[in-house]
Amino acid sequence: MITSIGVLLTSLLAAPVPGEPIDNMVHPAGTITVPVGELGAVEHFGDGPVTLVLVPGAPFSGEIWQGFVERNRERYSMIAVTPAGYGDTEPPPVPKLTGPLNEWTDGLVDAVVAEVREEGCSDVVVVGHHLISDVYALLIAGALEDVTRGLVVVAGQGDGPIASRTVQPEQRPELVRKDWVERYRSVDLDTWKCNTFSASTLSLDPARGKDLFEQQLQVPLPTQIRYYLEYLTVDAARARQALDVPILVIDTTQPMELDSLPESVQQQLVEQFGSLEAAQGSVFSTAAWWTIQSRVPESNITLAEFPGAGCFPMEDQAAKFDETLVAFIDTLVDSANQTPDVASGSNDEPQNGE
Repeated sequence: MITSIGVLLTSLLAAPVPGEPIDNMVHPAGTITVPVGELGAVEHFGDGPVTLVLVPGAPFSGEIWQGFVERNRERYSMIAVTPAGYGDTEPPPVPKLTGPLNEWTDGLVDAVVAEVREEGCSDVVVVGHHLISDVYALLIAGALEDVTRGLVVVAGQGDGPIASRTVQPEQRPELVRKDWVERYRSVDLDTWKCNTFSASTLSLDPARGKDLFEQQLQVPLPTQIRYYLEYLTVDAARARQALDVPILVIDTTQPMELDSLPESVQQQLVEQFGSLEAAQGSVFSTAAWWTIQSRVPESNITLAEFPGAGCFPMEDQAAKFDETLVAFIDTLVDSANQTPDVASGSNDEPQNGE
């Protein structure tokens, strides 16, 4: 049995917070905002024959790809985007909770699609990283279906905590309003800090992990929570099933260190499994992509395991990451269009006999 620890932690997030009232459903007073549908930042790198659309995981900026783009400038053309409000960028206004709960998501996807269209890209691979952005990548790739050759998920979180089989798409916004909004409305930073991704989970390099952990906490909670609530309304399973392109999953999922969890959560695991020892190896942070691939082995999903890597394998295991990406993208070559081999970054067309 695979258990999602996120479900067990939601009761902790619902605990009342003493002191000044907190409302994470609105921006702090004085917050400068940008129009919905405006990206926080867009950067272009490289001049290779295949275009990578690089989407950072929540709540990071496109700067997380810096090492990767420097290593691959001659191999790919790259578009690195930052969702508005991530990094040091301004967020969109917070829409009313009575709305469809997809305004920020649709605005982000539409903005990325418009950027790719404006550039005239014809051979696109969408790369979604970590929490939430594996779902963004699915939506972007679907909207760019005519030019998307493949999808890459890097340390993604899978289908999310709301199962597709039990909730219809039109029911999801109301379910989020009913069961999730109040859980997150009054969460304070200390509680968030204790339940978000730890430095050691983010990266194997202690200094890098510490920096990434601090970057998570610099983005105001209302921004992070709004993106997350909208993420919950997306039926990732249906979006994935509708996408008819090869998917590479770079999987870094590791069993959780259960003895570091809050005592109340440990007790729930003991009740479910009999002991923490019995639970170890069966509890992951969410319904990970490898469980999706194992359930549907004949699907278009290829799994590349990166044991021992953190959530940033493009830095923790950079050489292996680059090689894995090259091998996957080379399988996407359309011989009819004579798409060039990206391993060398060459634009030379194949010669007779080759």
